Amino acid sequence: MRAIFAPALYDRLNHPAYFSFCYAPWILYAWIGLAGAATWRRLAGWCGLLLFASVCELNSGTVKEAYMLLFSMHFAGVVVLLAADRSWRERALALAAAAWTGALFVLLTAPTWLTLTDALKQSYTSYNLPAAYQIQPSVALGFFDELFYRPLVTRDRVFNPSANFLVLIGVLYFIAAFHRARAERHARALAWGSLLPIALVFGLIPPQWIVQVPFLGNVVHIDNSFSCGLIILAAVISGMGWSAAFARLGTDEGRGDLGRVAALYGLLVFPWIALTHTVHRPAFGEAETFTFLHWGQRLPVSNFIWGSLVALTAAGALLLLGLRRALVRRSLDAGGVLLLALAFTTLVWRHGMHVRAVGPADYVFTPGVRADFHATSPAIRALKHDQHEPERVVGLNNNLFPGWTCAYNLEALGGADALINPYYRELITGLGLERIWDWRIYLTPTGVAQARPAMDFLNVRHYADLRSDQGLLGASLTPVKMADLDVYRSETTWPRAFFCDHVIAYETPKELGAKVRAAAGQPFAAVQQRELAQNPALSALLNHSPRNPAQKASEYRLTTNRTRFTIAATGPGIAVLQETWWPNSFQASLDGKPVPYLRINHAFKGVLIPSAGTHRVEFAYWPERLTLALALSGLGCMLGMVTAVGACRRSAQSLSTLRSIGGGRPAEPRSS
Repeated sequence: MRAIFAPALYDRLNHPAYFSFCYAPWILYAWIGLAGAATWRRLAGWCGLLLFASVCELNSGTVKEAYMLLFSMHFAGVVVLLAADRSWRERALALAAAAWTGALFVLLTAPTWLTLTDALKQSYTSYNLPAAYQIQPSVALGFFDELFYRPLVTRDRVFNPSANFLVLIGVLYFIAAFHRARAERHARALAWGSLLPIALVFGLIPPQWIVQVPFLGNVVHIDNSFSCGLIILAAVISGMGWSAAFARLGTDEGRGDLGRVAALYGLLVFPWIALTHTVHRPAFGEAETFTFLHWGQRLPVSNFIWGSLVALTAAGALLLLGLRRALVRRSLDAGGVLLLALAFTTLVWRHGMHVRAVGPADYVFTPGVRADFHATSPAIRALKHDQHEPERVVGLNNNLFPGWTCAYNLEALGGADALINPYYRELITGLGLERIWDWRIYLTPTGVAQARPAMDFLNVRHYADLRSDQGLLGASLTPVKMADLDVYRSETTWPRAFFCDHVIAYETPKELGAKVRAAAGQPFAAVQQRELAQNPALSALLNHSPRNPAQKASEYRLTTNRTRFTIAATGPGIAVLQETWWPNSFQASLDGKPVPYLRINHAFKGVLIPSAGTHRVEFAYWPERLTLALALSGLGCMLGMVTAVGACRRSAQSLSTLRSIGGGRPAEPRSS
């Protein structure tokens, strides 16, 4: 759906929200088909597409954008169906079929949404505090070109997704001809269906109401998330507007349409211009009146943006006038072709992909040379060769960026996580590590020496930097390879898993951080005081005098959702695995028998070892309600197959069946 000339995600050029944006139109398309289905076969086919597109959208890689797109497209689709040119019985039948499809969707996708909702309850997110960011209607012009949002940002950068002026002209013509053109009912229904996302994006619905709605209040980015759905609706409405333009511009009514389009355009442009320089005077007797700008101030609007406003306005006018001239004459000469091509290019040129000489780098998308993801890296090869057991790696500054490490099958300290384990977050703070962007653990070469005890504790063995200061890093780390990246190794890294015959107690993560720094690289098992009362066996280990240092685990086997290792216990104690603890989300076993698991070292896992000897420990990720979710999904599969068989059996006599039930003439959707 996303053409290169629709800059919907200019602010996220490399983001999974692209998938969400591209899948969403199929949901709307299925609803439009469903609203006009005349046979059981077609009804079942459109329901199948609706189900398939919804599943794709739900699993498209984002939550905010995908789920708000899911809501926006289904809401608009229901409005289209309710307004369809069918008898009320036919609409009720189609709505019932859609509702049954929705029930199948809920069942089939239970493993996704059920585990997500459970994880949300247990997690920290950057959106824990409800909020609702919206867009001032005075800059609504920016919805059709993100340039006109930029004055609100001090660094003149992309601020929100947008459509383009070609879409704007179509939308304005649709509105101008709304009561006059012979529009299809589903066209008008789409317009009404877009009012809710418009109200959410542009502040008609107060933010105080939004934050009271469960889940919606935690989306926070109402402006961005609902703009994506609104862009899709605007694109469809624009297409209908252009269809009306081609039908009416060559007639006497076309002249009046152009006047209304110009007036509507002015209603967008004039408030935007005024916002850039308007200053309110103080009220009599008041020291200050609320004002966006103060005397002598104005929003910084670059010459490129002012020039673009003039050029886009002129191009839109030339395009409409040129089309009217061609439609009135019923011919198009070479000059007219050149004029229309120039106007069209002006409207969309900035939203394509360009070579560097085409325009200013801040305003046009100039893709660079594509990276070779299959190229070999001597540094990464040396790093992996130097690994002998499960270990983690960290990049200094912006090297070996979190999340990218998985491309090399390397473990880091985290990624761009929307959901963060709250205990792990507390632990990072208690260890004194720097965190930026709320989620990212950030380390610089000058901070390595101080952070190394914490990094050792977190099982970080290797460090990577670009053209590093070898003297600085070599003072605390061992050089491994100086190549495309400089790789270093810590000689005091804690093992991923180990056995301790005793535990120590602590109160706060900060106190635990102090114990880590004082441990001099010697692993230990620490338990927070509040956990001791719930586990009497831990209290016994707390009073136990340590006899032996921690024993490293061996014979690791790591898979996507499972970690297995062997420990050699010198007596009763605890096996610790420095992987994140989640409540009721793992199945632990000792020598093949299920055992409870504990929270150790604040954010990690452990199991009690009852006696000396060699023991096999395993942790398998299995959320508490995953079994229920899989059962619901299986039920959905069976019901879906039964539904498909039933629809196939009725498809041969569907037309007469629908007529007898609906009592009206079935109609397939017509193009507008």
